[in-house]
Amino acid sequence: MRVSILFLVIICTILTGGVEIFAQEIKESEYIPPPDPEIEVDPMMLDFGEVPVGAERFLGFTVRNNGDEDLRFFHPVAEGDYFSPDPFDWELFIIPPNEEFRTVAIFAPQETGEFEGTMIVRSDDPDNGEIRLPLTGTGVHPGDPIISVDPEVMDFGEVVVGEVPILRLRISNIGRGILTLDTAFSTNSDHFEPFEGALAARSAVLDVIDAVTQFQEDHREDPLSIRQLINEGYLQIDEETLRLWYFTVIGVNPIVQIQATSTEEMRGGEGRMIVYDYDGNRFFGYGMIDDQDIHINAEYEIPISFIPEEIGEYVESLTIFSNDPDNPEMNVRLQGARVLEEDVTADIAASTQNKLILYTPNPNPFNSTTTIEYLLPNTSHVSLNLYNLSGRRIETLVKSRLQAGVHRTTLNARYLASGLYFVHLEASGQELTSKITVIK
Repeated sequence: MRVSILFLVIICTILTGGVEIFAQEIKESEYIPPPDPEIEVDPMMLDFGEVPVGAERFLGFTVRNNGDEDLRFFHPVAEGDYFSPDPFDWELFIIPPNEEFRTVAIFAPQETGEFEGTMIVRSDDPDNGEIRLPLTGTGVHPGDPIISVDPEVMDFGEVVVGEVPILRLRISNIGRGILTLDTAFSTNSDHFEPFEGALAARSAVLDVIDAVTQFQEDHREDPLSIRQLINEGYLQIDEETLRLWYFTVIGVNPIVQIQATSTEEMRGGEGRMIVYDYDGNRFFGYGMIDDQDIHINAEYEIPISFIPEEIGEYVESLTIFSNDPDNPEMNVRLQGARVLEEDVTADIAASTQNKLILYTPNPNPFNSTTTIEYLLPNTSHVSLNLYNLSGRRIETLVKSRLQAGVHRTTLNARYLASGLYFVHLEASGQELTSKITVIK
């Protein structure tokens, strides 16, 4: 009996010691949480503003998966009078890690007054399975749209050889009905050019849509990328268009958008987007005027470039057609002059010294880190942000007041997927954008 008890004591001691050692090993090792999906919704509330009774307004929101596993995103549910989710018949969408899905909410008031509702966003995020987005909107008596433009005269000033200045025309709806822009064009697109390069990109997007349709018929599934369509012979895009525009497919099974984003080679500037939205079956974005709707108290911007060929002064006009019953055709004066570089005045030369400069990130493309360098002409509040192709802000790199001079910021691509991104700098009352490419 004593032997048995002694044996048990020895065994317990060994086991106890073993447990202590094992516990110590766990304590000293780094705990790695299990992979899970992690949902992010942007924005976290939707305000539809004033919508005429009998009309409807769509507002989009993005669901992103910031986790390490696929996110199961269920069709949203809307609560409240006159609010509804997107009308398409789908129950579940799988969002891979670091990918996103864009959907819409709808407000269609049938009476006047202020209304509130909720969009219920459901997923299998273990910590945030249900998110409730507040919805607000006001139904108003329908009336006529009223167009307003700013500025009424676009003066590009003096331009030297090699410069392509771009000004933005802001079109606002100050009426009580939805303003529809039918079209807009300048009297001479060789000198003043709205939406430079947009028509070619739109034509290419139409080709992409046809290629996607044919691919779906052949394979019973969606293509994963534009490159797949090109490699398998479904799509041909000329080299000039590919030099000026970057094309991408957003979403898989179903595809939700086809996007064209201008590169730094495009004379009208980089980062301009033309989007075909499958949900709304329509184009929108840079240079897309056809049936462009502007809601009450909303606005739309048209970038216009000045490309003079010869020395001299130019005066032309931009004609805008809309459904404003009192002003269906509006003309905006366009003016500017081309001068020799040696004739540029001292004032212009001095003004260039006050320009904000965003240098090309180095290296670019990159797979780990890149350095973003910029020159501040004076002490200013600086906002430096990183955006993806959808225009969603991924990261705020700098948000501070800095002294004049050269500044550098390092961008780490550890959490970025391969693809095209945009660095946007705001300082000294100026804005600049630079394209970067992550390759992994």
